[in-house]
Amino acid sequence: MRQGMEFGVQVHTIPRYQKLYEQYDFDFIILSIHQVNDQEFWTQDYQKEKSQQEYIEGYYQEMLNVVKKYKNYSVLGHLDLMTRYDEIGNYPFEKIKSIITEILKTVIQDGKGIGN
Repeated sequence: MRQGMEFGVQVHTIPRYQKLYEQYDFDFIILSIHQVNDQEFWTQDYQKEKSQQEYIEGYYQEMLNVVKKYKNYSVLGHLDLMTRYDEIGNYPFEKIKSIITEILKTVIQDGKGIGN
């Protein structure tokens, strides 16, 4: 039987997920960003008192920081998770294109995949 998990990682939680990774013989790990600064997106806690630019760019910056520091995963999941919880609406892609490009370059250079 194969084993896998989805890790909802933040930069400061990397040691916790590394320890979990080392405890089990996982075949597949989905790396996702579900929170930034321990604040949930779905409750709007993360977005609260921030401009759309601040929370969108903060989300992608956290993702970039994580993929640069954590390598024990198979695919990066939910590249656009924040759009699901963005009550303001679409954020212009051109404003985040450079950071998304950097995320994708890092993921590809590390031999990882992109999931949904």
